[in-house]
Amino acid sequence: MKEFFSNLKFVWQYAKDQKAKLIKYILCNFVVVIISVVVPIISANIIIYLTDSMFYQLLMMASVLCLLELLRNMLNYFSRYYSMIIFRESFIKIQTALGKNILRLENKIIDSNSSGVFIQRLTSDTSRLADIFNVLNLYLSRILINLGIFIAVFIISFRAFIYLFNCYGYCTLSD
Repeated sequence: MKEFFSNLKFVWQYAKDQKAKLIKYILCNFVVVIISVVVPIISANIIIYLTDSMFYQLLMMASVLCLLELLRNMLNYFSRYYSMIIFRESFIKIQTALGKNILRLENKIIDSNSSGVFIQRLTSDTSRLADIFNVLNLYLSRILINLGIFIAVFIISFRAFIYLFNCYGYCTLSD
């Protein structure tokens, strides 16, 4: 965990001029999390209206659900767009700084290590470092979405929540 935060601090110096895009990226994902929590509640209302033959309310809720899904897809598009820009700019800056430092090394250090080590540092290591914001946001979003779904199911039906909670506990214990 300590290594993660040191890597995050290290990468931040290369991504700090992408601060506006990072904020937009986080906001898009935050709204997607909220929509992902609201969708099960609206879906439950649609089922209730369908079983009660309340077709006008069914049509209204289906329209709201359609608009929410459209908004979620648009926000996912913009989120991926910002994510790619942040990754690309951070990756280029980290790779450039690493290349400059490699060029400063003495020849005997370069000769004592294989060229594969330097190539790996320039490609895969910089890629993993530049991807830290995306990975962090992905994990936090998934945690919040799952927590929100549990809360939404609890709001809809306590029995369904208990069933979901038991199924989730059973599935994680059997893995």
